[in-house]
Amino acid sequence: MSNWYDRVAARSFTPTEGGYVFRCPNPWLFGRWRTYRVNDNQKRRLSVCLIERQRLVVRLLSIYLLIALALTILFRSSDPLNDLSSSALLGLVGLVVPAMLVLILVPHFYFLRQVDPILAELPRTDDQTTLHDQIVGVAAVIKPLHIALGGLGGVLIVASNVKSLMQELGPDGSGSPTWSVFGIVVGLGLALYFGYLWLLKRRMKG
Repeated sequence: MSNWYDRVAARSFTPTEGGYVFRCPNPWLFGRWRTYRVNDNQKRRLSVCLIERQRLVVRLLSIYLLIALALTILFRSSDPLNDLSSSALLGLVGLVVPAMLVLILVPHFYFLRQVDPILAELPRTDDQTTLHDQIVGVAAVIKPLHIALGGLGGVLIVASNVKSLMQELGPDGSGSPTWSVFGIVVGLGLALYFGYLWLLKRRMKG
């Protein structure tokens, strides 16, 4: 496991003349990376922070796995679109979505809090990285299990909102379909994003 941590940390550094270029995630999570020029000592300090972030991700992922396992058992024992009510499906999604957000946001802000004192003393470099380059970088380091769980969350969001939309548009429906349509779009976006990461990862291995 330690070798995997080291490989993930090493992907954030690009050798350059006189040191390395360190790619740091955007503080707002989405957006262009910030890049800094670092020496060997600074690289070691930042690598420690990167490894601690990955360890936190693994710990949180174990909690996510327990939730995913419970959902899998429940869905295998019933037809989710017919046997479960909309409120039950929304409750399941209510467990999955916060777990995904915690898995993403907590390690991110924990890492930024650790590296901010180090970054304050580092010179910035010109960053020519595009959004596609960043997505490729995510695909290079993300584990297949993370991709599968992220895709599962998107599928569950779509399933719950499709059920709600069918009821709202039915003969007895009286609610507005706006939120259900919005939920379907969000779920599809998540599923497509993680599906694209899976395709990129397969291309890299090929």
